[in-house]
Amino acid sequence: MSKIMFSLILISMSFNCWAQRNFDIEIYSSQPPLLVASAGEEPTLIGSDLVLGDIPPGSGGTEPYTYQWLPEDNLDNPNNANPIFTGGSTTEYTLLIIDNRGCSAADTTLILITGIGNSPESNVLKTYPNPGSGKIRIVAPENMNLNNTSILVFDASGRVVYTGPWLNAKRELLLDVNKLANGQYTLVLSDGIASTSNKIIIQ
Repeated sequence: MSKIMFSLILISMSFNCWAQRNFDIEIYSSQPPLLVASAGEEPTLIGSDLVLGDIPPGSGGTEPYTYQWLPEDNLDNPNNANPIFTGGSTTEYTLLIIDNRGCSAADTTLILITGIGNSPESNVLKTYPNPGSGKIRIVAPENMNLNNTSILVFDASGRVVYTGPWLNAKRELLLDVNKLANGQYTLVLSDGIASTSNKIIIQ
């Protein structure tokens, strides 16, 4: 709430006489704080998502707000307060906020992409439980073409004891090892171009 003060001067004239009176008037005005937009200096990493804007990205003014991110490219929802960045190229975004009274505020942020690539963990063949029995879950590396991937299991002497195709488009598969004797084996995945292996123990 803000206070405005001003003086009122009244001058009256009668029979060649005049008089002056001064009045001080106080008026209290309830104004919302200034509307501010905050696009953030850099996106926030939430899980595996890059989220634009500060949380919250707007303050002041009169709620509710409407949001518009420009350009709209590579955003899951450009009218969301905190959209998810889905692109792979450097882009400067502008956040425009309009409050319930029609006041507006804007801010910009730069998404700088310096390189794209899979993390080392994503290109590693994983098996669990290991040691295991019954069925073992295999997690294929992301750099393999699962449409052409074959599974091979070698025993300690180098003999192939199992071979078969990768049976779905998912990165995970359950391998039945019930028929394998206890011991150490080598699991190999190959798509004809890339191959990877891991030691597994059946017990």
